[in-house]
Amino acid sequence: MKYGPGYIPYQYHNPGLELHYGFLQAEAFGEEYNPEEDFNDTTAPRFQAIHKRAGEQMGAWHEALNEDPEAAEMAVEPKAGTKRKTGAVDELVVRAHFDDDILNKLTVEQLKTYLKAHSQPYSGRKNDLIERYRPRTLDDLNYHADLSKRLRSLAGSGDFPHMLFYGPSGAGKKTRIGCTLRELFGPGVEKLKLDQRVFLTPSKRKLDLNVVQSNYHIEITPSDVGMYDRVVISEILKEIAQTQQVDLNAKQRFKVVIINEADSLSRDAQAALRRTMERYMSNLRIIMCANGTSKLIAPIKSRCLLVRVAAPNETEMELALRTVAKRERFDIPDEAAAKIIQDSKGNLRRAILVLEAMKMQSPDLNATTQITKPDWETYCYKVADLILQEQSPQRVMDIRAKLYELLSHCIPPTVIMKTIAERLLEVVDDAIKPDIIHWAAVYELRMRQGSKKIYHLEAWVIKVMSIYKHFFYGMDMEDFD
Repeated sequence: MKYGPGYIPYQYHNPGLELHYGFLQAEAFGEEYNPEEDFNDTTAPRFQAIHKRAGEQMGAWHEALNEDPEAAEMAVEPKAGTKRKTGAVDELVVRAHFDDDILNKLTVEQLKTYLKAHSQPYSGRKNDLIERYRPRTLDDLNYHADLSKRLRSLAGSGDFPHMLFYGPSGAGKKTRIGCTLRELFGPGVEKLKLDQRVFLTPSKRKLDLNVVQSNYHIEITPSDVGMYDRVVISEILKEIAQTQQVDLNAKQRFKVVIINEADSLSRDAQAALRRTMERYMSNLRIIMCANGTSKLIAPIKSRCLLVRVAAPNETEMELALRTVAKRERFDIPDEAAAKIIQDSKGNLRRAILVLEAMKMQSPDLNATTQITKPDWETYCYKVADLILQEQSPQRVMDIRAKLYELLSHCIPPTVIMKTIAERLLEVVDDAIKPDIIHWAAVYELRMRQGSKKIYHLEAWVIKVMSIYKHFFYGMDMEDFD
């Protein structure tokens, strides 16, 4: 075969030969070879990257057009048959007022009146207190000042690592991640858009996943797709890692991927994540958010900077509650604040939600205002009471129906088990508390390893019934091992 002048075959990619050589090399070294992860066809069009870059350039073009005074003065002929209402303004004017912090100071009714007067849509509602007063910068955070100082130093060091934020729920992990991103990239990181991505499993099953992203980062929760989280991890991280930062004014040349509920990832997903962290360090940084580190494999933890976000103490929680109340122009009695803090158990998110619920329940907030428990929590307490009232096959069937009811309302099985266990520990004798805790840990592990959560929940309930009944009748548990 005769090649044309200047054509050197080995300088051009040949996907067929590269795939063949990959299998041969893996067989020679006795290694596993997975084409989906280890083979990259560089000749295939990167449609997602093309669409993404084109979308960003179109957005930049629209912004430049809106800022151009000459373009703003050009008259645009309205479409035939359309009439403009008197006094109507463009949505851009409303957005400009929002950017000038004019609309932020209005109440819900004032906002609706303003938008209605300017012929703009006014459906929707104002954000909850949590989102309305969530700190945006590291300077706005009112506890863990030393941690904020270290995060600011890391963001400005020029050598930003992969990070793992861990701590109890409601301690402020995601808030600190958001503040760190703003320190890294500036206010542009808050211009978010929600997108629904579709992923294809090896068995050709389609998976839908909601993705929150800006020009500088992307936020995903792979555990939402269950056992197929490895597919999400592999596709999204590989796509982002192979795409260069298109914003020439960006402070950093890499993009950040935030992985929520990292401790719920499967072992396969964690293994895929480990390989990606090694290969694409130049274009990609990963920030993981988890409640603990015990369920993450050692290679993941060794490649990340571990950042523990402890729960705020009572003084810090009271300060946060009073700050929110002051900005909402109402006072919290000391007794009501103490009641909220005691009910929240270190969870600041829950404390602010309880404060908002109490304020809606009784506008004149006082010490006698009662805290309303969530329906699912009250339901779990009823299950715990049923366990202690009677230990019989019929009672197990009744409890099974209630467990199904909780699971059907998307209450996580681990949360169900923990809530029931906490209720039991408040009532039972001290002698059997260690046994209840021990078997809760055993069945929680089995529940994570298995696929049918109800089996392990019900097995734990039966075990607790057995422990309680044997203790009640004074029988020796060792005879039943």
